[in-house]
Amino acid sequence: MNPEPDNLSSYKGIYILIIYLNKGTEITIGKLGTFLLKKGYYIYIGSALNRLQKRVERHLSSHKKLHWHIDYLLDYAKIINVYVFETLNRDECNLSKEISLLPESQTIIDGFGSSDCACKTHLYFFKKRPEFKTNIPDNRSSLILHRIKDYVTVHMV
Repeated sequence: MNPEPDNLSSYKGIYILIIYLNKGTEITIGKLGTFLLKKGYYIYIGSALNRLQKRVERHLSSHKKLHWHIDYLLDYAKIINVYVFETLNRDECNLSKEISLLPESQTIIDGFGSSDCACKTHLYFFKKRPEFKTNIPDNRSSLILHRIKDYVTVHMV
């Protein structure tokens, strides 16, 4: 098991946000348009090839300029869990595909969070809280998951 670092400020990697929306809400997502999002759970997959900790902390902050698609959703919803994976590879698309195959996974908004890749989306909806175990290859001995905030649980897989 790798020792936990003091912070993730210099790490690069991918992350999963588990998000809860407590009521159906109409939300305008930047240039993507306006969508009626259902009450329930959402999984968002993102990457930060620089400053992973800062990226995740930004998502957790309620005081930010709306920039990424996820920012618009987070104005209405709450992050309830974060999974962080240190990697130099752009594995977010592989992880997004894996999550799309989970039972009850639904694509709600085409193009959400995936404007820089060929994925259909990086946001998935679940009526019930999703339970999953990732199958990210275990060939990276430097895989580090780290507790970022007291109220966010980050799991070693």
